[in-house]
Amino acid sequence: MPLPRRHGLFTLGAIEFAGAELGISGLGFEFALALCFNVLAGQILEKILAHHITRNFNKSCFAAPLSTIIRRRRHKYMDLFEAIEKRYSYRGAFKAEPIPRAHLKMIVQAGLQAPSARNAQTTNFIIVDKPELLKAIGGLHPNNLAMQQAKAMILCLIDRQPEPVYEGYSFQIEDCAAATENMLLAITALGYASVWIDGWLRCHNHAEVIGRLLHVPKDKVVRVLLPLGVPAEAGARKEKKPFPERAWFNGFGLPEA
Repeated sequence: MPLPRRHGLFTLGAIEFAGAELGISGLGFEFALALCFNVLAGQILEKILAHHITRNFNKSCFAAPLSTIIRRRRHKYMDLFEAIEKRYSYRGAFKAEPIPRAHLKMIVQAGLQAPSARNAQTTNFIIVDKPELLKAIGGLHPNNLAMQQAKAMILCLIDRQPEPVYEGYSFQIEDCAAATENMLLAITALGYASVWIDGWLRCHNHAEVIGRLLHVPKDKVVRVLLPLGVPAEAGARKEKKPFPERAWFNGFGLPEA
């Protein structure tokens, strides 16, 4: 049955019709919805939906209602350099708005795409969105509102005893850091906020306690934790030192020729 159109664009009713008739959800369908607000060719949505069906995505992987997707997808994602400039460490309160699993998957996918030494891809990720687990983990850090009110958390795991991959050296910490920065930029680009928690995990056995809560194998350790949500207040962005104080061409401390 053909979908209704209006001036070459799919109407809202057409979008809802497609989702209801085809019974699909998830990241692929969310991307299709984004396109319908930004592309004049209605055929593109049909192709994406057809591809989505072919790939047979899990129908339960998208938790947010259609209205939430539409509201969020009326704007484009941030440019990379805009996300870099706007990223900051947020330790404040979060709004009650939930984070769709599709967004959480997009964020972690950004981490999975990060470089790793010898392409070993040793960093593992746990996404926490169950309220009871969020409460248990957040309760361990009473001085951090972001931890207490996070609508989701992403944990990065590395080996407890990392294997060397190059000339006797292991780079799992560096690999984990690269993945973390990718995810922080994705979090910013999607309109969320977070803070990189690392040192706290190594104090008072916090990493071990969280590991037991999440059934982390004994040969793995939680190295980084990212609490995230929609910020309830404007965060303070700390000023960075100017370029000439930290970076130079062709030698340390040399004036630019």
